[in-house]
Amino acid sequence: MPYGIEPFEKLTASYSPLGVSKVEWDLNPLFTDKGPYIFTLQGSNHPVETASFVDIGPPVINAYFLIDDETRLFGKELDWFYRIKLQTGIRTYYSPSITLDSKVDYRTWRIAREILRKEKLRLSKYVGVPEAYLFKRKRFGPKCTRCADPLLDEPIDGRCPICLGTGKVNGYFSAIPLLVEFPISNEIEKINVDYAGMTSQGTTQNCRVIGDPVVSQDVIWDKGSGRRYIVHETSEVVTVRSYNIVTNVNIRLAPFSDAVYLIPENGI
Repeated sequence: MPYGIEPFEKLTASYSPLGVSKVEWDLNPLFTDKGPYIFTLQGSNHPVETASFVDIGPPVINAYFLIDDETRLFGKELDWFYRIKLQTGIRTYYSPSITLDSKVDYRTWRIAREILRKEKLRLSKYVGVPEAYLFKRKRFGPKCTRCADPLLDEPIDGRCPICLGTGKVNGYFSAIPLLVEFPISNEIEKINVDYAGMTSQGTTQNCRVIGDPVVSQDVIWDKGSGRRYIVHETSEVVTVRSYNIVTNVNIRLAPFSDAVYLIPENGI
């Protein structure tokens, strides 16, 4: 790793109407320590580096978020700070401390929680895909040793068995459950005689996702049908102050020859 590069590029902490605190991060693309990357969520009443931070939950390997499901603020304890401990094959790093977003008053938070409850009920009981999962595309980590361009760091093989066309080793994180509603769409499949297999794909379509876990180039997996969809664009649909309740996601059905069908359920 080049000297002086800090691993953490972005760190956010938010309190969800679901009743849990979520800490999410991005690593610097230039951070190239040897893996595996072991992340541990830590907390303290004080943000300074010399404060006594305690571990919250078990460590995880090669993840991009951690959740704290315990209530921690009582009485005069008005502040609680999080940080991420990162252990690599070379050394240990600590992220800057961060606190939860407190701009939303209690009444607004309860309104957001009720909207979210009804949206979850609607999708889980009536219109949602029964078994849908999200494969989060890796945007940090070791570069692909087979197809990453040495100058641009971009992948040059869309079906690379090492990075699956992402430029990062192993390509995607393990699948996580996703509440999503697919609309009715006209999918057309054609066979091109000049190539093996199906080379066409269905038209793009919009779907609804609870919260905002999806970003461009992630993959949504409909386990029941086996189809996998590539995310193109996202936009907020229902937002209460800083809480994003529903996201509109523009997706495209990936052809069955695409490398995204090589992603196993438990990650690589």
